[in-house]
Amino acid sequence: MKNLLSFLLITILTVHLCYLKIETTSSIERGNYGVIDWDNFGYYLYLPAIFIYDDVKLTDNVWVKEAQQEYSLSSNYYQAHKIENGNHIIQYTAGIAFCTALLFLLCTRLQN
Repeated sequence: MKNLLSFLLITILTVHLCYLKIETTSSIERGNYGVIDWDNFGYYLYLPAIFIYDDVKLTDNVWVKEAQQEYSLSSNYYQAHKIENGNHIIQYTAGIAFCTALLFLLCTRLQN
C-alpha cells in the first residue's frame, strides 16, 4: 500500500510539472509552446541543417535567424558560433538530434 501511494504521488507530480512546462502563459502568448526553444533549439538545429538545408556548417544561417524571430526561440542566437573561415559550429552535441532524426524525417515527409 505504501509503495502504491508513493507511485501515485510521483506520477501525479510528474504529470503536473509536465503540464506546467507546456502551458506557460508567456510561451503561449509568444506563439511558442516551449518545446523547441533555448537549449532545445540548439540540439534540434542539426536536423533542419542536414536534412532540409544541406548546410550543417551553417554558412548561410539566415533560416536560423528567421526561425528564431518567427517562433521566439530565444532572446539571442547563441546556439552556434562563427569561426575564422566563416562557418558556424553548433555548440551542442548531435546525440539528441540523432535520436529524434527518424521521427523528424517521417514528419517532414508527411508534411510534404
